[in-house]
Amino acid sequence: MNTELHTGQPFRLEIAAGKLCVSVKTVRRLIRDRALSAYKTRGRWFLRDSDIKTYEEKQRTLHGS
Repeated sequence: MNTELHTGQPFRLEIAAGKLCVSVKTVRRLIRDRALSAYKTRGRWFLRDSDIKTYEEKQRTLHGS
């Protein structure tokens, strides 16, 4: 088990892509389109679990699930 998923620490795009079951390219597009919150440090994008949860909640609301 990857402890990075459960520590509350920020994680990279690859982890976010795995959590959302999409490609890294899609995560970058979602960030660019401001559909998914993230921040950039030293040229690398990072997200938090709360960013993923917020995105998923918005999607459920939009799609009525």
